Parts: sequence; C-alpha cells; structure tokens
Amino acid sequence: MKTLIIYHSSYMGNTERVARAIADGLGADIITVDQADSIDIAGYDLIGLGSPINFGSHDKRLLEYTSSIDLSGLRIFIFSTRCSPILGSYHRTLKKIIKNQGGTVIAQFSCRGYDNTGPWTLIGGMNKGRPDERDIFKARLFGIKLKRKENNLSAIWSKPIKTVTDGITYRDLDTHIVAGKNIVYIDTTSCVTCGQCIKNCPMGIFKITTKPENINLSARPINIVIPQSEHNCILCHQCDDRCPANAIYIRETTSTALRVAFTEKRLRQVYLKS
Repeated sequence: MKTLIIYHSSYMGNTERVARAIADGLGADIITVDQADSIDIAGYDLIGLGSPINFGSHDKRLLEYTSSIDLSGLRIFIFSTRCSPILGSYHRTLKKIIKNQGGTVIAQFSCRGYDNTGPWTLIGGMNKGRPDERDIFKARLFGIKLKRKENNLSAIWSKPIKTVTDGITYRDLDTHIVAGKNIVYIDTTSCVTCGQCIKNCPMGIFKITTKPENINLSARPINIVIPQSEHNCILCHQCDDRCPANAIYIRETTSTALRVAFTEKRLRQVYLKS
C-alpha cells in the first residue's frame, strides 16, 4: 500500500510531529502542502491530510489545496492538532471538501496541541507540552492500525480456497497466490523470500519450502515462505511489521485473541522451544 501524507504545520511544529509519527506507523511518504503541487497523488493508494485547527477548521492552505485537486476514487484519512480538549466538528469542512472532490474519508485522528495565540498569550499559552509522548504514541499507533486495516490481504480469508497442498491452504487474490488458513497469510507472489519473518517470529511459524507444482507462481523462485502451525500465532506482528514486501497479513479476531489468552501455558512452551 503506497501512502502519502500532506500536512501543514504552524509556528510550533506540533502537527509536523504528529504527521511524522503517523507516517512512521504507516511507512508513508510525507510532504508539506507547499510541496504538494509537484506530486502526482494518483500514484498513491491512500492519502493523509492534516493541519492545525484554525478558527474552527483546518488551515486555509490545506483547504485550498484540497479544493483544487481531483480525489475521485481515493481513500483519505485526516488528522489535526487543536486547542480544545474535545474534537467536536472541526473536521467537518475538510471532510465536506473531500466528498465534493470525489474522495472517501476512512479514518481521522486528532490530539491537543500547544496554542499561544489570541487570549491564551495572557497565560503563556494553552496545552503546554502537547502533543506529548502519549499523543505521539497514539498517532503512531493510529498509523499502524490503519496500515493493517488497509492491507491488500485483509479480506483474503473470505476468498474461495484454490487448493490445499501438504496441509497449507492457498487462495487467489487477483493474480497473486496467498498461503494461509485462518490467521497468518502470506502473498507468495509478492514475497521476496528474505527470511525476515522466519528470523523475527518468536513462535517459529514460518518456513521456506518448495512451491507446489499445482500452484502457478509465474516467474517466482522455486522456494516460497509459508505459515505453519498458525494456531501458535500470538498476534505480536513482528513478522508483518518487518516485511519489506508488505506480503504478510495477520488477521485479528476476538476468537484468536481469546485463544492466545486461554492457551498461554501451551504457547509459552512453544515459545521456549522455537
């Protein structure tokens, strides 16, 4: 998923800190709104737009830029820093512009930021120290969760099974073949067989094997990475967070989380042996 964040940040750089935290979680490109005219946004799958809240809505430069571009078919998330402790309707104007330009808002994030304008100058500013470390952590977590939600494999579990070979389930995702049954999925067509998932998984779920003869992986190498014993997955995301090809998806469900909780003793033994 190719993501671009476009932001404006004012005198204290609060929104820039938030934008960079979200970008870190998403693995996104990031530019200021003043640089945006030189970028073709059509080449991105997801766009983030953010600024401080000024006079009840996003910064006028961001609003003007958004009003000038075609967002048809694009998925958008928006973010802001604000003086008020409550978000309220501050995102309403930008959301309306995005809708008018053909885009779809899929998520939003906002946190408090230091404000030393107007009447707040009399007391040295409002929200001193904000955004703080907790705000930045929440911003990065927002990016991480959005990345997982927008993963191309997020709906693969609902696709018809193509075949089962040596106990491994394979499904089609357009021209890609995905291995995995219920929890751990690997796009074997995109996988570059770098071994990062094998190295970082604490539960020993991944292995390299010879690709099945009845699975067409076009010109991919003879060896592929597949998930084994995926019921041992503890949802730590050390595999997909480190996958350079974004070829891994971990499906989080209530039943999976409960399974980890109720089989902790068994999983601990697996962990110690792996």
